Amino acid sequence: MTGDTQGDFRLSDWLIQPALGRVSRNGSEASLRPREMDLLVYLSRRAGEVVRTDDIMSDVWQGVEVTNDSLYFSISQLRKALDDGSGVSIIETIPKRGYRIVARVEAIVPGETTKPPVADATPQASQDVESAGAAAPGPTRLHGLRVGLAAVVIAIVGVLWFGMTDEELPPVEEPAVVQPIDADPGSIAVMPFIDLTPETDYTYFSDGITEEILNRLTRVPGLRVAARTSSFTFKDSELGVVEIARALGVANLLEGSVRKEGERVRISVQLIDATSGFQLWSESFEHTLTSVFDVQNKISRKVAEALKVTLTSSTGEGGGKSTAVASPYVLDEYLLGLEALRVMSFGSLRSAVDHFENVLEADPSFDNARIQLAMAKIQLLNTGAASDMSLIADADALVSQVLDDNPNDGDAHRVLGMVRKWQKRWPEAVAQFERALEIAPSDSESMEHLAHSFAAAGRIEDWRRMLDQAMRVDPFSVRILQSVANVNRMFGDISAAHDTIGRAIELRPENPNLWWVLGQIQAAEEGKLAAGLESFLTSAESDPSDYEIAAYVSATYASLGMPEPAADWLDRSDQLGPEDAFTTWA
Repeated sequence: MTGDTQGDFRLSDWLIQPALGRVSRNGSEASLRPREMDLLVYLSRRAGEVVRTDDIMSDVWQGVEVTNDSLYFSISQLRKALDDGSGVSIIETIPKRGYRIVARVEAIVPGETTKPPVADATPQASQDVESAGAAAPGPTRLHGLRVGLAAVVIAIVGVLWFGMTDEELPPVEEPAVVQPIDADPGSIAVMPFIDLTPETDYTYFSDGITEEILNRLTRVPGLRVAARTSSFTFKDSELGVVEIARALGVANLLEGSVRKEGERVRISVQLIDATSGFQLWSESFEHTLTSVFDVQNKISRKVAEALKVTLTSSTGEGGGKSTAVASPYVLDEYLLGLEALRVMSFGSLRSAVDHFENVLEADPSFDNARIQLAMAKIQLLNTGAASDMSLIADADALVSQVLDDNPNDGDAHRVLGMVRKWQKRWPEAVAQFERALEIAPSDSESMEHLAHSFAAAGRIEDWRRMLDQAMRVDPFSVRILQSVANVNRMFGDISAAHDTIGRAIELRPENPNLWWVLGQIQAAEEGKLAAGLESFLTSAESDPSDYEIAAYVSATYASLGMPEPAADWLDRSDQLGPEDAFTTWA
């Protein structure tokens, strides 16, 4: 495409108007942020060519601090804005190289209708890759809590984030020189196991098995395990073993696959030394579904032997707790419950409660389900999805029952600590989280909750130290990033808070809680009501059942002097939740 790069042009059937920040087609139109429009113009001028990621970073956003995640987000926004329903993407990902426009581009010259196309590339469908699982758990949100200062601002209402697909993963250039990994030899990341079940998507099943194995490894003394939220960030990534290990700060990776056939499952695993790339150990296990959790103990032993760390009887054999499952139905309900709990929306949390209650109705001895049910009930309160304080008493009873049978269950101690936080029994909360970390030294959730308990008890230095420790174990956790941003903000480091919450949003732009936080800060502290409104609307679109977000939308419309939409959103909030849902930032 020649001429003024900011002039109007046609891309396939779309009219692109860079000066107006607008794309339109067949009577419909959408607005783009300047960042996305600049990227679209740049790629269109090179239609048919493969444009390297590094060139985009240096040419389009020269002098602007951006990451691969920023590019990933912008490409996904362009694909959504230019989606014509055909399933064929105008922007193609070329693995490990870059992107290219695969559609006809025609410049429009003033006084002429169109001129012959200067670039013509036959549209090609990007490879469809099945979406793997739901979003990682979002940050806890308490009523009236204001946290973080976001660096990411949505400039135009209507370009909303609805989720990502695997085909949109950013291409990564192979490094010319591989530097040695500076990490503890006793450190490991458990990568998401691949679902090899034919013809059916059982991603929730493979993800659940991965999580159970990872949780078992966190209990191994002397073994530092990267948290799930960070290792799952690299799901389906094109990065190599060395790059992933360096990003996670570990020396070893555990990879695997899960294949479910009828009432049997085959789990294959391999332990890789990320520094050398050599395989340290590999094995396949075939079990019935009802005995599948026996695998986690066997894998823990094998990993410990390979890395020369010592398993105790309580960590290596399940803490004396039976790992048998009553039936395939019970296993399926449990893993579906874990999946729903990770999503952390109002609807998914209620679904998680249903799944775990189904498990316990069928198998009252399933302690893991009892712990997760307690967690789901607490999260209903944390997110504002429920306001019934009897949920805390329920959670207390559930985990206390587990600890009566098995006082060495670290997960139960962590959840009991969360109960004590709600009850404002801070010394007891600290004791529970410290006990959880004695049992599972790599449990980043316990670290984060312990940090908050330190803060409530006035132990500020311990608070900051523990959050820093959690960040090292779980560097890609948006929940912990949000907590770190809050610490930065409270101590007056607004720039660091901007950077931290901005990173969280780039990692999980589909998380409604992060947009809620961003909107609250924009409207309440920066006085940017219009930007705050757009962030609240993004959050409301992602989680339409959240009455509190609807209340914030209403408050912002009212502050902008727009009473009609304010009233509409207030009615929506009243219909979705309790009468006290309306919250202000005064």
